[in-house]
Amino acid sequence: MRLFKYLHLFDESDFIVSGIRQFGHYNGLQAAPPMSSHMHENCMELVVLLRGSEDYKIEDEIYHVNAGEIFISFLNEPHCSGSDCQNPVESIWIQLNMTTPGEFLGLSASKSNELKQKLMNLQEHVIQADKKCMEIIKDCFYLFLSGKREKILVGEALFTAFLYRVFSLQAQICKGDSEMMKIKKHIDDHIYSVLSTEAISQQYFMSLSSLRDKFIEETGRTLRDYINHKKIEKSKELLKSGKSITETAMALSFNTSDYFSVVFKKYTSISPSEYIKKHQKK
Repeated sequence: MRLFKYLHLFDESDFIVSGIRQFGHYNGLQAAPPMSSHMHENCMELVVLLRGSEDYKIEDEIYHVNAGEIFISFLNEPHCSGSDCQNPVESIWIQLNMTTPGEFLGLSASKSNELKQKLMNLQEHVIQADKKCMEIIKDCFYLFLSGKREKILVGEALFTAFLYRVFSLQAQICKGDSEMMKIKKHIDDHIYSVLSTEAISQQYFMSLSSLRDKFIEETGRTLRDYINHKKIEKSKELLKSGKSITETAMALSFNTSDYFSVVFKKYTSISPSEYIKKHQKK
């Protein structure tokens, strides 16, 4: 295991879990340089974002990944972070060696093949995790961190449960019938409007407390946090297009430009004016 100030990294030489090439935890408090294009030979990679937001680029497509979501790069698929610096984030990532012979994650040959096939059948690059999913993957990390064989075996079983939960979440995306997914789409479609949690609860015939609880359960974050995050992501696009701070704040229905600046800094660690200067230099 390699230990750095903000990084814990396990690889195949550290613990014997068949099929896992690398399992890491990163907790960055400052922006990091862009990640260059790379791939993990014979591997799929899953990145579970615990805090912050991050952009990934595959070919010409940019994927915005938020806390509570999982980014997946498929077998031998090159990916990078694009041109922007990486935001301060906390994440857990796992590289799965899809060419591991015999047992995979301690499963029998038939179950190993079934699990690998399900992984290969995943279609979405970004999957919304739920609260339980996030709890499981964090438990896996701490079990692996212990270095004790019996706890590693428990972590191995829990990680298998995590993957099957991901498959279930993927199925929900394909069906498109999750109430919270509809609410997230509503937020995306009305990002320039005033978005109150009370109005959303009324529109979807839910009590405010029920909406808050269900949103946290399915996404791992509060509804207000999600709304603010999506508005700040949209504000970056407006600022880069040449809009002023005041124009951007008003376009996204913030009460004042000062309040917009406070929220912007909370989610990006820099002020809107610093963000504009950074992108003017490019």
